[in-house]
Amino acid sequence: MRRWAALILVVLLTTACSGGEPTDVGSRSRLGGENGNGVAKGKGQPKGALKKAKKVAKKAGLGGSAAIGSQKAAGEEPDDPTAGVSDEIDPSLADASASLDDPPDDATKQGVTPAYAEIVHASITGLGEDFRMTLRFNADAPETMPNDKTHWIVAFGLTGRNEGEGYSFGAQCTPEGWEAYAGGKEGSNRFPGQFEVDGNEIHMTVSWAYIEGPREFKWYSASNWFSQIANTTHYSVDLVPNKDLAKFPNGGG
Repeated sequence: MRRWAALILVVLLTTACSGGEPTDVGSRSRLGGENGNGVAKGKGQPKGALKKAKKVAKKAGLGGSAAIGSQKAAGEEPDDPTAGVSDEIDPSLADASASLDDPPDDATKQGVTPAYAEIVHASITGLGEDFRMTLRFNADAPETMPNDKTHWIVAFGLTGRNEGEGYSFGAQCTPEGWEAYAGGKEGSNRFPGQFEVDGNEIHMTVSWAYIEGPREFKWYSASNWFSQIANTTHYSVDLVPNKDLAKFPNGGG
């Protein structure tokens, strides 16, 4: 199952670096969106990041392109929060949670890498109508990257209701700040919720309705940092869990 997670990591990188416009959420801010709807339109693309990311993944033993293009960019949150939600949802899971601790030094890496690229804790917490995905790192997350040769991508991948379906949520830190994005079965290209950087934690809050929940699912998270320094590629790839997939609720992996 590690290969499954690695392939989805490539999809996340594809979603971030192609096709649509990532959501620009600025530095250490909560995404308020346009017209108060919690959704903001982006203003650019991190061009060239996909090529670098694929190279990093390949060197880290996480290569694989079979999943590229298999998911569309995320759609807007529907006006009706219950639109598209299956009758099989389980309300008892609306406030459930799952979490995993991770060692601060287990990333696959090469060269000089920052402490903040290491995940030390990942969790998904039900908040009633919404759920929150949180990553905690080994140091405070920066507001920006130092140059256009350094990139940091963080992400969550969740399985869908049906075989072969899934949802991805993530963000990339660039020299201009943070850009959040999502991928699923809808066809737009906006982040369907709120994104926040707070010290050594990153939070992504999305409506349960967006993933046809609350429900049981499997998940993983990732931190992918890479930089070109003196013609040498430096990278850190940290997956949580390290193998298989975790379960919601109650963690696992």
